[in-house]
Formats: sequence, C-alpha cells, structure tokens
Amino acid sequence: MNQEAGMSTTHPTRAAGGTDRWLAIGTVIWVIGTLGFRLFGQVFFIPGRPLPALVFTLVWTVLTFLGVRWGNASQRLEKHLGATFTVCLVAPGLLLDAFTVSFFSSVFLNMDERVAFIFGAHLLWLYGVAIATALLRPSATTTASA
Repeated sequence: MNQEAGMSTTHPTRAAGGTDRWLAIGTVIWVIGTLGFRLFGQVFFIPGRPLPALVFTLVWTVLTFLGVRWGNASQRLEKHLGATFTVCLVAPGLLLDAFTVSFFSSVFLNMDERVAFIFGAHLLWLYGVAIATALLRPSATTTASA
C-alpha cells in the first residue's frame, strides 16, 4: 500500500488475476475444445455440407463475442487490460492449434481430411473475433459519457 497516496501499488494485471492465470485458463479451454472436436467434430464439419459448419461457427461467434465482453466486464478491466487478458486467453490455442491443424488427420481421426481447411478457418475466425471484441470494445470513459 502506498502510504502517501493511500492507494495500492499492486500492478493492475496482478489485481485482475495475472497473465499466468489467463494463460492457464486459455490452455484449459483449448484442451476442452480440442477434445470436443476430437469427439464430436464430425457432426459439424461434413465434406460437401457447409451448413452445419456455418451454423456452428455463427453460434460460436456470438458466444465468443459475449464471453469476451462478459469476461472483461466481470473483471472490471480497463480496455487495454481486457485486450491483454484476451490475448493471453487465446494465445495457447493459437500456438497449439498450429500443430493440431498441421497434423489434422492424426489428431482428429473422426473428421474427414477434406474439412481440415474449413476447420482451420473456423479456428482463425473465432480467435480473431475474440481479439477484435477486446480491442474494439468501448473504453470506460466512452461508455460513461454515452
């Protein structure tokens, strides 16, 4: 505690749980997501049938948008910290999915190799939605004055 100013000197990232926590949460989300695709991906990514993948991607776009907005709001994060934590949340998936997509036929035995490109595009889209949502959200001062 800073005695002169009467304010805490705790770094803002530590006050919101720290980047290590968000990297760990991102890794857990990636593991759960990868297992989900490994078990049920063939239901949504079907060769020659784009509609299930499109619906799946649209639903997850909305859920990703709402999840990032809610996560940043629930932690009362300033815009720059929200972006930092969102990047920490998606970084493990971005890095690890480079391997899962590269070795698609070995990792996702349940999905046809012909859907690998649409699956990879789906992943990139959702990571992009998460990062864009954090970066483009209104700042606290914009929200307060509106």
